[in-house]
Parts: sequence; C-alpha cells; structure tokens
Amino acid sequence: MIIYDLETIRPVAPKNPADRIPGIEYAEGWHDLAGMGIACAVIYCYASNRYFRYQIEPVQGHGDWYLVRKKIVWHAQYDNHSIVVGFNSNAFDDQLLNKAESDPVLYRPSWDLLQHIWAGAGLGPNYNKETHSGFSLDAVARANGLTGKTGTGEQAPVLWQRGQHLQVLEHCEQDVRILKGLIDIVLAFGELADPRDPSQKLKIAAPALENLRAAHKAALAYRKRH
Repeated sequence: MIIYDLETIRPVAPKNPADRIPGIEYAEGWHDLAGMGIACAVIYCYASNRYFRYQIEPVQGHGDWYLVRKKIVWHAQYDNHSIVVGFNSNAFDDQLLNKAESDPVLYRPSWDLLQHIWAGAGLGPNYNKETHSGFSLDAVARANGLTGKTGTGEQAPVLWQRGQHLQVLEHCEQDVRILKGLIDIVLAFGELADPRDPSQKLKIAAPALENLRAAHKAALAYRKRH
C-alpha cells in the first residue's frame, strides 16, 4: 500500500481579479487541470516504511507530470499493486495525474479516505457544501488526536512560484504523514472520530490489503538490500 499527495504549480484564480497576487500565475478554475500542473509529490510506501519526495524536473518531450507519474507507477508496482491511498484523491489528485497524458496512471481510482469518512457519516461520495462540510484533513486529524496541517493547499502554489520549494515539500510530506496516521487508526480500529463531534465514531471499512504476503516479501527483500 502506498499513500500519496500532490501540490500544484498554479493556484486556482480567485473570482475577483483584484484578489490576484502580482507576479503569480493562475489556473483558470478547478476544471483547468493542465493549467494547475504538478509541482511535487510525496509518497509513503508501506513496503519500505519510507517517505519519498519528488519534484518536477523537465523531461524532453513530456509535460511536467512525467517524473511524478513514473515514480507513482514505480512505487505501486514495487508495493505489488496493492492499494494507492489519498485524501480527496478521487475528485482531485487522481484526475490531476490522469490528465497529464493519454494513458492514465491509475487504471482504477485510489482508495479515497475522505469518501470513506463521508460514507461512515451516511453521506454520498460527491461533495455537497450543505452536507459535506467540516471534513477537512486538518479537522479529521485534530479530532483523532493527531497534529494538524502546517499550511494550506491554496498557499502552496504561491510559495512554489516564489522559489520556496523546500517549504512546499515539507507541507506535502506533513499531509502524507497525517494521512498515514489516520490510515493506521482505521487499520487498527476500523473507525475514526467524527470531526463535527469527536465524541461520535464513524465506522470506516479499512482498505483490503491485496497481495499482503507478496507485499511482506517485498518489504523483507528491500530491507536486505538497504
């Protein structure tokens, strides 16, 4: 099983043009995935118990997604095609990856913790402002005794364009560490505290760890080599 998160190069343009930050490039809406681009990715691999940071490097003949796409495919293969996990990944991260080139990276959607939390709360898989608010990664983390986020996804593209790449990578890794902490709770207890009322528990169907024996062998083989 691997966990991943992405940060974009360009933020979504604010509705009011006067709110644009001088010198910052923008995507023209949430539909403009090509305009957003991918700045960096952080991947946690259960087989090796390590975090991996990747940032975009130009590759001739390919878009700025190419390196990140290759690395996610490699990790998924290394971890025996078990499960790729994200947070709001079905609606955003998966789409951003698969928009890159003609062949999709993820031939099936990632296991999206946010959608499973919504399901535990009796909600459908599609966001509705009236019913699905209050389930941010930061809110879920704090409700479950974990450290909250260190920044926002809206800030990250601005920082990236200003050359503060290390800060963005650290922010992205912190999100993945939070997500891993939540997944570990789900694997251990099958539930999470409801961020709207932490005294209440939401039942979460844990990811089925496919090829568990093969993944264990891969982990042992990796540790022998490193």
